[in-house]
Amino acid sequence: MKIRLATRKDLGSIRRLHTEFYDDEFPFPTLNKALEALVTVEDGEVTGFGVVRELAECVMILDQNRSSRARVHQVNSLLPYAYAVAQEAGHDGVHTFVRSEKFERILKKHFGFTNSQGQVLYRSV
Repeated sequence: MKIRLATRKDLGSIRRLHTEFYDDEFPFPTLNKALEALVTVEDGEVTGFGVVRELAECVMILDQNRSSRARVHQVNSLLPYAYAVAQEAGHDGVHTFVRSEKFERILKKHFGFTNSQGQVLYRSV
């Protein structure tokens, strides 16, 4: 097996792999904001693809002693700025990682957030 930088010529093979094995799990990945894209090749055939992309993440630290209404107002003030910054940087969305089920419900109900597909995993480097 060899690993090399992906090229435009590889897109057909990558799309075929995605369609055959992952089409019902997640949309074909965009290469927008790609830091690096690699393919694995065996016997001249592309057998794998990986891309490292930037992620627009909005981190909000709010005073939990404030009322829910006040915190919603704070979020309502912070998010438009986060959206604009992310869009200007070429991102098509904003991620936020929450532990509080209550805050998750608020973000979904009032601010249009949805669950991402799959389980989010993290590894420090």
